[in-house]
Amino acid sequence: MLSQCSLLSAIRDFYPELSSRFGMKPTELLENKLLRYFSSFSAMDVRTKLHYLNVLPSSHPEWIEFVENITVHETFFFRDERQINFLNDVLIPELFDDSIRGQRKSITICSAGCSTGAEAYTLAILLLSNLLKLQLASGSPDGSVTLSTDISAKVLGLDVSKAVIEQARKAEYYDVTLGDFRDMPGQWRSWFDKKAQNAMDTPCLQPKSFVRCITNFQVHNLMDPIIYPGSFDLVVCRNVLIYFDDEHKRTIQQHLLNGLRPGGLMVMGAVDPLLVLGDGVKSLSKEGNFYYKKC
Repeated sequence: MLSQCSLLSAIRDFYPELSSRFGMKPTELLENKLLRYFSSFSAMDVRTKLHYLNVLPSSHPEWIEFVENITVHETFFFRDERQINFLNDVLIPELFDDSIRGQRKSITICSAGCSTGAEAYTLAILLLSNLLKLQLASGSPDGSVTLSTDISAKVLGLDVSKAVIEQARKAEYYDVTLGDFRDMPGQWRSWFDKKAQNAMDTPCLQPKSFVRCITNFQVHNLMDPIIYPGSFDLVVCRNVLIYFDDEHKRTIQQHLLNGLRPGGLMVMGAVDPLLVLGDGVKSLSKEGNFYYKKC
């Protein structure tokens, strides 16, 4: 077995590859995760693993599995009440105003770094709720929501981890203390169905079928150029970029801006300033909340 000193040396030699491929910056958290991952490896196994990964493309399943084991996937519904209220009360209605003025009747939102899907489904619920308020969708006695025939609403969640994307598509979430619903106001519980409890007798909720119907997920490395450039009305990327250094934050932010249509909006985490401000993007503020608009 490797001593911790030898293991740390091998891990630190590996940082440039993790940085260039996935934008990860060296942190104590990342180092501890790597130490745990390699704790049972022999010296030869570590060197073989690192050499093997170095010659593979970033999209290779071996890389994806490796990254899944050393990244954090914590997420929960309606995270950060202040930003959620701002999205629901200000930004999403603004999207509809712009869409209707431009005679477009479609709204497409991207949740970048969506993890297991709680944020993407949260955005879908906010989107549908606003459609109901604007009478662009109708509610049924059973609680379902049906879009008007000329309206299109979509939410796309992106994450590098195939495992969390599969969980997001499954859309089953535990209703326990400090679980997926820890911060969700009670008013939104009607947007979920109760699922049969699992073998551990853990309560489980699932977004209703009409919420899942407008929400899709795709494996995507945010370090790569955005898929569907110029097609999103709103990009939300929160609590993701804290794991990246400034150089790679700029790369990712530029990719995300490229995903916006002209006039599209982007919301970052409260501690993530935009690093690529220029002639093509405006920094705006309302009610103490910052967001960005593509010119």
